[in-house]
This record gives sequence, structure tokens and C-alpha cells, in this order.
Amino acid sequence: MSTLKRASALILYRLRPHLELFLVRRSEHLRAFPGQWTFPGGHLDAADQDAVSAAYTDLPLATERQTALRELFEETGYRAQQWAKAGVLHPVISYSTEFIEVWFAKDLSLGERKLDEGEFLEVFLQTPESLQQDCLNGKVTDAKTLTGMFWLQNVLQGNHALEWLRAP
Repeated sequence: MSTLKRASALILYRLRPHLELFLVRRSEHLRAFPGQWTFPGGHLDAADQDAVSAAYTDLPLATERQTALRELFEETGYRAQQWAKAGVLHPVISYSTEFIEVWFAKDLSLGERKLDEGEFLEVFLQTPESLQQDCLNGKVTDAKTLTGMFWLQNVLQGNHALEWLRAP
């Protein structure tokens, strides 16, 4: 079997006074899926340890959680005080070796975004009900966002308990 490609995705939310979800819209100038709405996320890379250490504290090895931490502040500018792993997604098991850990993050504080050069993402808020409609009507087709919505629905309905961790 080939090497697994590791990645993370985030379901960010806050209560103000109603539950709001953070999503990003991909740049219209990208070749793949321009303008697509998605939960923030990305692939694990060697720089994750340094990037996360600069924003949080040292963690021993590059992990999917570190990737989630990095993507959170790079793409949205937010830091989270609490984290919970929802599960793992294998997007297309027939030909892809990628797996994506899906994380929940809350107790957010805003800082400065650190987008990759040439990257443009619009951050916006959406209610769970509105996101669910966008998933059902085909406006959202991203696998990690559709899967994240599944976990979110189950968390909100009390069918899936999350084990919350404090920020490192």
C-alpha cells in the first residue's frame, strides 16, 4: 500500500447568541473547485511543528491535530482553547490513500491570518440549518464538509459525544 496522505479539517463554531459555523470560500482563481465553500483544512506538512509552536506550544511530532491548529490560524486567524476529534474520513477509498481527521474547535479568539502566498480565502459564518440546506441542494459538495456536517448533526442531536481537550 502506498504512503498515507495525512490531512485535517476543522468544524469551528461559536455561540453568539445562536450557533454559528465558520466556513471558507476558495478563491475564484484556483484551477480546482474555485469558489467552493468548505470547512477549513489542509494537508500535514513538515512545517506544522514550527508553525504550531509559534502560535501555541511545542508538541513532540507533527500530527493531524497540529495540522488542524495550523490551518485554523492560517486560514481564519482564530485560535481555539478547546479541541475535540470527531473522527476520520477516507475521501475515496477506491483510489486515494488520503485520510482526513475532522476536528471540532471552540472558545475562539481572533488574531492575524497567515495565508500561504497566493492563497485567498473568504471567511464567513453560517448557521447549521443553512449549511445543511446548502449540502442538500448541492451548493456544498466537498467531502470533508459533507462528512463534517454529518458529525455536527449527530453532536447537536446528542448522538455523538465529543471528548474536549484544552489547547496545547
